[in-house]
Amino acid sequence: MALARCEQCGPPRKSPAPYTDRHTAAPGSGRGVRCGAGKCLNLAFVWLTASEQRSYVNGQRFFRYSSHAAGAELK
Repeated sequence: MALARCEQCGPPRKSPAPYTDRHTAAPGSGRGVRCGAGKCLNLAFVWLTASEQRSYVNGQRFFRYSSHAAGAELK
């Protein structure tokens, strides 16, 4: 599952599937993606694992992510 983290918090360093690629949410959704780390409310990037990044390269643009919302469409 993708992960929403701001630039300051970044992705977790120890994870079974490391988060390798950072993307921004597509504009026009009417809301920004917020960081899911603790009590942080900064706008976030959506981080993808290597397998999710392959899906992105193959055209997938909607990913569920761990945060305070259900999903994000990526640029």
